Amino acid sequence: MAAAARARRVMSPSWLRSASPPTGKRSAFLIANAPQGGARADAGLMLALQNAADRNAAGEAALLAAAAVGEGGLSRLDAESVSQIIRTLRTLRLDDDARRFAAEAILAGAPAS
Repeated sequence: MAAAARARRVMSPSWLRSASPPTGKRSAFLIANAPQGGARADAGLMLALQNAADRNAAGEAALLAAAAVGEGGLSRLDAESVSQIIRTLRTLRLDDDARRFAAEAILAGAPAS
């Protein structure tokens, strides 16, 4: 049991769980390096995702999040769409899935212009 708890702590470091807004140096960096490019996720899918979240339909929301990403993956989406997907998953207490989306978006890099 202790090994599993240790593995969870390693897999989800505290800085990744942090929901605090950026301040000071982080804020200045984010303002200076604002995300650019990428396509917006389909508006209908994002609205359906929000509706699923409002109804607390976690399974439906997870499927809609995957559909919103589409075949091109997270690397094709703009920062606002990725952020909305992650926030919705966290709202539904799908924190592990939200972290996976965030990690995949980071690893995918900046969207092609």
